[in-house]
Amino acid sequence: MSIRIFIALVGVGAMSMSGCSLPQGAARSSQVLSGAATTPEEARELGIAVVQVSRNNVTPINKWASSDPDELRRPWPGSVGSAGAITLAPGDQLGIRVWDNDPNALMNGANQRSTELNGLKVAADGSVTLPYAGKVRISGMSTDAALDRIREEIRKSQPTAEVQLAAQPGRMNSVSAVSGLLNPGSYPLPEGGLPILSMIALAGGIQPSLQNPVVRLMRGGTIYEARATDLLQGRSPDVMLRGGDRIAVVEDQRRFTILGATGSEQLMAFDRDRITALQALAKSGGLASNRADLKGVLVLRDYAPDHVQSGGPAAPSVIYALDLTTADGLFAARNFDIRPGDTILATESPVVSARTVLGLIGSTFGVSNQLQ
Repeated sequence: MSIRIFIALVGVGAMSMSGCSLPQGAARSSQVLSGAATTPEEARELGIAVVQVSRNNVTPINKWASSDPDELRRPWPGSVGSAGAITLAPGDQLGIRVWDNDPNALMNGANQRSTELNGLKVAADGSVTLPYAGKVRISGMSTDAALDRIREEIRKSQPTAEVQLAAQPGRMNSVSAVSGLLNPGSYPLPEGGLPILSMIALAGGIQPSLQNPVVRLMRGGTIYEARATDLLQGRSPDVMLRGGDRIAVVEDQRRFTILGATGSEQLMAFDRDRITALQALAKSGGLASNRADLKGVLVLRDYAPDHVQSGGPAAPSVIYALDLTTADGLFAARNFDIRPGDTILATESPVVSARTVLGLIGSTFGVSNQLQ
C-alpha cells in the first residue's frame, strides 16, 4: 500500500472512530426525519408527525387551522351599514347669524341689522349658550332641527328675528386617519355619509411602502381588520363610517422563516395574501443547485392542541415533506400554502457529504505528496 493511500485511510478512519461529523451547510432529510413518528400512534406519543405532501392531500392540509399568532383575528363588520343622519354632538362648532330689522333688537348694535355669533361650541352637556337665550340643548339634533330650536329661543326676546346656522363637525362627527395614509388627519363626515374606501382616497391613499397592507377600523372599544385587497375587490364590505371612527393602515405582520440550501436564509414577510411553497422558495432565490436535495424540502409547522383531531394533523408539530423531482410533488408544492410561523428547510443532498469526503481525501493526498 502506498503512503498516500495509507495516510488517506488513516485520516478517514480517525474521523469515524472519533465520532466527528463532516462539515454541513444544512441538515440532511434523513437526519431531520430520524426522530419523527412513522405511525399515528408514534405521532401522538412523540408529538411530531411527518406528512408527505401530494396532490391528493394538499387541499385538506390547507384547510387545517394552524397555530398562527398573526392571522387576522378581528373580523370585519359583516355589512356596509347605513350612512345615518349627521346630528350635532359635543365639540361641534357653530356659527349663528341673527337678522332683525327692529332697531331696538337686543342683539343688534347701532345701525346694524344683523349679528354674527361665531365659534360657539357645543358643550359636553349637549347645549350651546346664546345671549339673552341662555343654554339651548341641541345635541342629537340635525342642523335643521337645531336651527328651529335656536330660532324659537331667540324669538322669545326678539320676536321678528331670523336665524342662519352653520355647523363645523368636531371630533364626534369626524373620522381620524391615524397612520399608513399619505395625508393623516381629521376629516368631517358629510351629510350623505362616507364609506371607508372614500375616506382612504380623501386621505391620499395608502402609503406605497406598506407590503400587503391591512386596514384597521377602530370603533368605540372594538378593532376591526381587513386586508386592503379584500376591500378593493369587494370581498370585505365598504362600510359606512361613523363619527369618532379611527382608521390605521399597517403592514401585514405575518412572517415565515426559510433556511438551509437556498439562495438566502432569512425571516420573510408575506407580500401578498397567500404564498405557496414554490413561491416562497422563489422569493428566497431558489434552491442551491450544488447543495439542495430536491426530494427533501421540509416545512415545519405547529398546531394548537385543540386542532389535533381525527381528519386533521396527527400531532401538534408536523413536518411536511415535499418532493420536487416528480410532477405530483411539483404540483403539490405549487398549491401548498405557507402559513405564518412556518419554517421552510431546504435539506442538503447526501451527495454533498460524499463530495466533502472526497475533498478531504484529496487534501490528504496533497499532504502526502509533500511528504514524499
